[in-house]
Amino acid sequence: MKNIVHIGASGEHGNDPTCTYHFFEPRWGVNRDDVKRIDNVNIYPFGISDYEGTAILNLTRRGQCSSLLEPNIKLIKKLQPSNWDRFEVTSRIEIPVNRLDNILPSDTIIDKLTIDTQGTELHVIKGAGDLLKNTQVIQCEVEFVELYINQPMYEDILDYVSKFGFKVHGFLRKVKWNETQPVFGDVIFKKA
Repeated sequence: MKNIVHIGASGEHGNDPTCTYHFFEPRWGVNRDDVKRIDNVNIYPFGISDYEGTAILNLTRRGQCSSLLEPNIKLIKKLQPSNWDRFEVTSRIEIPVNRLDNILPSDTIIDKLTIDTQGTELHVIKGAGDLLKNTQVIQCEVEFVELYINQPMYEDILDYVSKFGFKVHGFLRKVKWNETQPVFGDVIFKKA
């Protein structure tokens, strides 16, 4: 069976019976009945980072914009003056976080690692540790501008994963909020 690991798995279901899914999403809590009943789906209701402990999750008006990092509202208002409020923090909660290499056995082969954590993707990748040696594909959301304060940028992620033999395979999308500047996108990294 293929191992599919999805960090920031909001909206995922895991409907391929030939795969084993590992879904990490702290906003689910323990009540995700639509996927808990499926034998090949493992749900982890906590965050993944590059350390073990706790963190503050900034819950935003639009749930998919929630992050362990603070949204950069000043920049977002400048880039999207009519739609900035989806990033507005409505509450903050403390959540447990852990490293991926503390959760999955060290010999796990990850066929696809998907990461969509609103600015903390590099933290997640670093927390995978040696699991990256057995990872075939990384699909990762990346930012080209600082949507979250002090977040790593696309170039930082590219530099880090290249040390493990990953190359850019292509972009699934690049989203622009104006005529010229891409803001964020989804990139596929594959082993060279």
